[in-house]
Amino acid sequence: MNTNKKQIDLSIPSMQSTHCQNRVGNEVSKIEGVEIQTLEAGKLTVLLANESLKENVTFVIEKAGYSVSNIENDSN
Repeated sequence: MNTNKKQIDLSIPSMQSTHCQNRVGNEVSKIEGVEIQTLEAGKLTVLLANESLKENVTFVIEKAGYSVSNIENDSN
């Protein structure tokens, strides 16, 4: 029922191969309240149920061995 979802775009330069994309996608999809919109080489777009989930997303990506160099918030 939460229609106040926030969309964020993350730049992940080292996530280029399909293997890397699958690894990041699998980790991010485990976070409750996060919905993957697009996953492509170097970029991930997600919908967050709340703003505090942004830190969780960044954490799991970095824990998987990838750096997040840029986060853009889109107002929805």
